[in-house]
Amino acid sequence: MTDWSEIVDLDQALANTRNDLIRDWYFDPWGWPELDWVVENHPDIVYRRLNSEGVRSVAKLDVAKEGFMTRPAVVMEPVDRLVYQSLVDTISVTLIGDMSTRAFGWRLPDGDATRGDYAANNYQNKAYRERLVNLANIYGAALKTDVTSFFASVPVDRLNERLRQLAGGSAVADRLEDMLDGFGRVDGRSGIPQRSLASCVLANCYMLPVDEVLEEYAPEPTGLRSWVSNGRSARWMDDIWLFGNDPSQLREAQVELQKRMEELGLRMNGGKTDVVEGQENLIREVLSLQHSAVDEDLEGANSLVPLNELIDGLLEAPEQSSRTSVRFATKRMRDYHAFDRVDDFAENAVRMPHASDGLARLFRDSEFWREMTDWFVEYEKSGWGSFDWAAAQFGRMFPTAESPSADLAAHFTDLVLRGDSLALSALCIQRLASWNRDSARQVIRERREVSSKPLERRVLALAALQVGMEAGFVRSMLREFEENTVTLSMIEESGFAPLPVRADFTGD
Repeated sequence: MTDWSEIVDLDQALANTRNDLIRDWYFDPWGWPELDWVVENHPDIVYRRLNSEGVRSVAKLDVAKEGFMTRPAVVMEPVDRLVYQSLVDTISVTLIGDMSTRAFGWRLPDGDATRGDYAANNYQNKAYRERLVNLANIYGAALKTDVTSFFASVPVDRLNERLRQLAGGSAVADRLEDMLDGFGRVDGRSGIPQRSLASCVLANCYMLPVDEVLEEYAPEPTGLRSWVSNGRSARWMDDIWLFGNDPSQLREAQVELQKRMEELGLRMNGGKTDVVEGQENLIREVLSLQHSAVDEDLEGANSLVPLNELIDGLLEAPEQSSRTSVRFATKRMRDYHAFDRVDDFAENAVRMPHASDGLARLFRDSEFWREMTDWFVEYEKSGWGSFDWAAAQFGRMFPTAESPSADLAAHFTDLVLRGDSLALSALCIQRLASWNRDSARQVIRERREVSSKPLERRVLALAALQVGMEAGFVRSMLREFEENTVTLSMIEESGFAPLPVRADFTGD
């Protein structure tokens, strides 16, 4: 047995996991309290899991992308998520300690790196965008490209080979390889889990050979432009920019990048690969990513003109609108109570499932949700509502504190009983437990009879605590699955007390 207490830092893994969950694809109503409980009170449970094999069962999550494409994701059991993060943290310096400074995000800070102590991603993103602006103001052309379905296409066997090269022979590398093999065996899911800091570190490690090509084609500048450090490229995970003045050289670099990606088992995304020529066009392209004019006019001139122009552009082709840009625009609308365009987004919302989480917050804060009860029911039943994940995000616009219409409550009941999606089940049973305790008890009992998925059982059990159902019933829902052992132990230790619901989940 390996003494993992001498190897991994669970406090650090918990902090990294907590930070990682802020923008997770799946919003747990109770905020995964098992994470803190097990690290603070029973770390031996984590150490035993580290000494075991494989991974626990996951819940599949089909997340909407632009153009009604699907991003295949998973929801991990909480202890597995801690184990995964702790392993990657432990060998992070070995994996990405020498990562190029032209690569941004999910990295260790430049200089004297400490394992598991990652650079803040908000500052990384700011630096990345500033770098693009600086380079666009110097060069007359740029190649931009990315990898098709990057995380899903990372070959686990080749990634494990890389791990063995860098950290082979260690208990950490062996257990991590075992976990990756376990995730790779999930039916209908390939590659490595998405929206995971641990996966992002591994992905950056896997992209190091691509950075080598960028270094070859974008060496350190000399002369008047030497203030632009580290060449003329920038990478944000698989989003790649390479600047220059000769389009033919950029196309040559594109061919070499594609070859290197193919050697790694990755595929360059032809639909998003292009050489932008002309400095004016290049600056416009880069500034469209930064949206700096919007903030400048909001803060300085108190003008909504750039924001409205951005909204106009997003709604010209709502299916293809940038998720990041929609989140930016709707956040500024909420911050400045600029709600004149909310109805424009509402009219196009069915075509924007990939931006449903940002739109739901806009509808909630503007109180436009009051006009969208019938819309939601019709949307979820229609062909537009093909993504349960998007319906769950839209459903969060309806607050816990206000009673719903009879039609909305009935539809939420139907969604729980249907049990097609963990995200929808979690949202709907939490709302029903707050709106009508008696009705929620009946729904929980009925769904429990047919539910066979560990994480759905967990959601039903925690909602049952919320409505005061008996301890024996709650225990019976959890003890059938090994994945729920920690959840059951946690609530038994607390005397089956109801758990608080996350404030940002309630919608109040």
